[in-house]
Amino acid sequence: MNLYVYYDVDARDAAALANDVRAMQALLLRTSGVAGRLMKRPPSSAARETWMEVYEGVDDTFESRLRDAVTTVDWRGAGSRHVERFVAC
Repeated sequence: MNLYVYYDVDARDAAALANDVRAMQALLLRTSGVAGRLMKRPPSSAARETWMEVYEGVDDTFESRLRDAVTTVDWRGAGSRHVERFVAC
């Protein structure tokens, strides 16, 4: 299964939040062996950016680990996180 987590971010908070999310993903790599990716939509002049975290090849226990890990991040400037699950056809 693959997890895709998307949310919007205030561009003014983007640099600090990116550091926090990458630290969270490093924690997940150490504790679960899953390497996450952090992506965003191409740059625009908008005050808000759309970001996506991608976690590929995860098992059913990973989502609870992710829920625990997100508590380590100060989500200032971020909107609600939306989790989507996909499996191969």
